[in-house]
Amino acid sequence: MLRELHISNLAVIEDASVELQSGLNVFTGQTGSGKSLLIGALELLLGGRASGGGATMIRPGCDEARVSGLFEVRDEQTAREVAKILDRQATPGEPMLITRRLLATGRSSVSIDGAPASATMLRELGQHLVDIHGQHDQQYLLRPANQLRILDEFAGTARLREKFAAGYQQLRRTRQRLGELNESQETRKRQIELYEFQAE
Repeated sequence: MLRELHISNLAVIEDASVELQSGLNVFTGQTGSGKSLLIGALELLLGGRASGGGATMIRPGCDEARVSGLFEVRDEQTAREVAKILDRQATPGEPMLITRRLLATGRSSVSIDGAPASATMLRELGQHLVDIHGQHDQQYLLRPANQLRILDEFAGTARLREKFAAGYQQLRRTRQRLGELNESQETRKRQIELYEFQAE
């Protein structure tokens, strides 16, 4: 889970720190108070793309913006996935500090526990560390394809579905090839009839 979030020189935020507790944490405030900016900072920290290369997100008059997050992974399965990405031993409960810097030149850098890391690694980590949901996420449930995916996951038939999909694609390719062969055979038949007519 995310324990602390620190933001400096990002948009209108000069310096802000947020400490989160176990359970439900709620951000409230008037429109324009910075709630969306906090979520945007968290998305940046998890490998999200910075608009304008990041330079436009830096507070005016500053050379760089910085977002840091202190995470604590307690779940053993998640800890193993994180360790696999970082190529190190899994230690559930060990804190992990992720920092992302946006430079005025348009470049950015990432570090995990002080060691340089790539944006790809950051995105992979983000999938295991945080789930971000917006106000229109319920529309996801209205799409038939997503409903089928959720049902398959609940029933434990995801692999069977993938196997069926692969078999169906093979069937489509076979039918297409058969149609091409039949069409080619009809073409040859017409050519033979034409040649026979010309020979007479």
